Amino acid sequence: MPPKSKRRKNDAGWTVVVDRDAPSPKAPDRSTWEGWCEIESEPAFFNVILQELGIQNIRVHEVFGLDDDYLAILPKPVHAMIFLFRYREEDHDMRETACPDHVWFANQIPTNACATIALLNIVNNIPSLDMGPHLQSFKEFTLKFDPLSRGYAIDSFEFVKRTHNSFARENDMLNMDLTMKLDSVKDNRKRKTSAKASRSSSPKSRSEAKAESEADADFKIDPETRSRNDSKVASPTALSTKANTPVKRTRAAANKASRKMKRQAADAAKGERDDDDDDGFHFIAYVPIENVVWKLDGMDSFPQKVGKADGGDWLDVIRPVLQSRMAQYSEGQIEFSLMALVKDPIVEARALFAENIKSIRMLEKRLDKLNAEWRAFLAGEDEDEVQEATIEGASVKYCIATGDVEEAVVPAKVRDWLTLTDVEALMRRRWELITTQRGLRRTVQDEMDSAQMDVERAMHRRHNYGAVVQQWLRDLTEEGALAPLLDDPVKDS
Repeated sequence: MPPKSKRRKNDAGWTVVVDRDAPSPKAPDRSTWEGWCEIESEPAFFNVILQELGIQNIRVHEVFGLDDDYLAILPKPVHAMIFLFRYREEDHDMRETACPDHVWFANQIPTNACATIALLNIVNNIPSLDMGPHLQSFKEFTLKFDPLSRGYAIDSFEFVKRTHNSFARENDMLNMDLTMKLDSVKDNRKRKTSAKASRSSSPKSRSEAKAESEADADFKIDPETRSRNDSKVASPTALSTKANTPVKRTRAAANKASRKMKRQAADAAKGERDDDDDDGFHFIAYVPIENVVWKLDGMDSFPQKVGKADGGDWLDVIRPVLQSRMAQYSEGQIEFSLMALVKDPIVEARALFAENIKSIRMLEKRLDKLNAEWRAFLAGEDEDEVQEATIEGASVKYCIATGDVEEAVVPAKVRDWLTLTDVEALMRRRWELITTQRGLRRTVQDEMDSAQMDVERAMHRRHNYGAVVQQWLRDLTEEGALAPLLDDPVKDS
């Protein structure tokens, strides 16, 4: 019978004991996991998150450059930009020391939540956006909160957390939990060391201790809100209004809060780092709000003004800012990405489709009035095929409802055609509309296919392939297929 453990020395000279009978660590349940997973800079993942949060009519597109040619191809309007970069702690003073009432902004409290924080900081500042019942209720509930209170409310909002963590892999959750445990051990050691040092040093005066205590109280929210376990909610209306009352902060407290957020930023970056660098990646948002462009970075205490749009294209305001940030990286060092939140192109495509359908119907009614036998003049088989493919009413395939057609506004040129009395001329105009519809059908279908591809990418990202790979490796091991590949197999001792 083989021994239950094996011993060998690793490269660092430490003796590693491997217990064969030790059970594999059990991955947490994604629906109840306390942490937040990392999310890659992939537009498909962001689009699926927006869709599942209930947000309508906006999509995320990747931006490949800031030249006019690249920006011109983006669907309009562009609601915001999301910038991913390698985070480095900055010590510069924040120009803004308060959050304006008309700007909805939340701090990032949990590690790895920057992607969702950036999205929420954007969608809550887009006027008249259909956000769905959950987020609309959450926005109204947190409208009077300060950024820190909103950050804690997001961390306890299970609907948002479950959607975010639907992308969590088992290894991600296990590694994150292990990192948190190790950080907790380090923090305990630091506290013990600090306590010993404080006992050996001269005590602070009562006035100094009281001043520090008052400064801390200025920016800390109610402990009941800080505790995840005490403030778990399935919807924002379930939160305790008293526990989540926003805290008014003085300028001194704001400065101290800013320093604290920077320390949190450094800690969060460590949680989002890759294998080769200690600096992690971080998402921030640039959003135009009432003709002013704002940088919404959850690691900042407050939103920061970038500049005024002055009625022009707000992208011209952030272009030099982003170019400057990108120029900080060495040539060939791709450590940033840029995505745009735009109006979903399928909205405009379906609107034009509905206009086309209504226009064809109106022209055919006009032809019926002028000559009830006008269809007899149409060419045979080709016309039959075209007529069969032409959509003249609601369409389940293209998601166009009867109400969409009825509410469509017929273009001015079509209204002019309706005054014609020449049957042959009207038939040519009808054929022109039918030809146009072919392109509209392709456009709508392409957008629908693109959305479906996003869903499929997200499905593959969410699927746990680890279990399949592990079972495959076990089968190969039992059959001895891996033995020739092991350069230095561990021998039983």
